[in-house]
Amino acid sequence: MMDKAKVIDKIQKLLALSTSSNPHESALAAEKAGELLAKYDLSMMDVGSKDDNKESPIEIVELDRLHSGKYVWEGRLAVMLAKIWECNVVRIQTWGSESGYKYQFFGMTHDLELLIHFFRFLRMRIGKDSEVYQAKKERYSFAIGMIITLSERLQAMMVYKKKAMDESNCTSLVVYKDQLVKQAVKDEHPKGLVKRSTNVKRSQQAFNQGVKNGNKVALAKPIENNSDAQAQIR
Repeated sequence: MMDKAKVIDKIQKLLALSTSSNPHESALAAEKAGELLAKYDLSMMDVGSKDDNKESPIEIVELDRLHSGKYVWEGRLAVMLAKIWECNVVRIQTWGSESGYKYQFFGMTHDLELLIHFFRFLRMRIGKDSEVYQAKKERYSFAIGMIITLSERLQAMMVYKKKAMDESNCTSLVVYKDQLVKQAVKDEHPKGLVKRSTNVKRSQQAFNQGVKNGNKVALAKPIENNSDAQAQIR
């Protein structure tokens, strides 16, 4: 078995490669690093960084929250997509947006590109479809119904995609990403974040209609980095 110091050195080199602008090279390096972390039961704290000034492979993207008030469904959509693409999202208060809040998305470059594409596309689509209702409560209920159906559809597509990958390597990669993302959130918010939840009563009729409408959204591959393009998993 490889000496622990050599294993750590190898993982550090792979971490450096995982920041490559070449998506194929980056993905392979990240997968191998995750495999070694799992095999030798190491965490990112154990590995540290080969170069303290080396840029983390985790990127942060900020988007304004468009809506404000009690009936806000954007956060549910953001959390759902972040989970599917093995990223993380937090809500931060800001004085630079109309709603007073922004969403910070944390993840590896390729994962974030897809997450952000879907978030923009689905936020626009859900918002537009919900306009058939006048009351905010009904719009919110409809949106939550759509999000639940879309979540089930996207998760099923990702499961199908992952079946083509080696199960052990896939699990290792997920563990690796999870450790990196958690560390990035901690570094960005060392004092922690205040979590708030709001209980909102739903309109069952609008919710049920949203569940149905979630099956009407075409989920297709974004050929170009265009928020108006059709959404899809690669």
